[in-house]
Amino acid sequence: MCTSSDDEESGYACELVDAEVDLYRDTSLRYLGYSNEVGEAFRPLVGNLGANLTYVVAVGYVLADSSDKAIKSQQSYAPPPPPLAPSLETQ
Repeated sequence: MCTSSDDEESGYACELVDAEVDLYRDTSLRYLGYSNEVGEAFRPLVGNLGANLTYVVAVGYVLADSSDKAIKSQQSYAPPPPPLAPSLETQ
């Protein structure tokens, strides 16, 4: 949340409060994308199977994030306005 005192003290403009929250970027869910790094670090303790399963989690996160972005992009797509030439021909 941003108040006017925050803006004055930091010198930065406040972000819009009404902005849509990106589930995969703005929440702690984003750390699932790093699960393979944790798996690699603990490979000696969890074994190959445990480390490889963390790749499943990371790839699943990437696929879910990508599909979410693609769906939102298609939903917000507005077709371009018609070209000027056909509208002039009808005049």
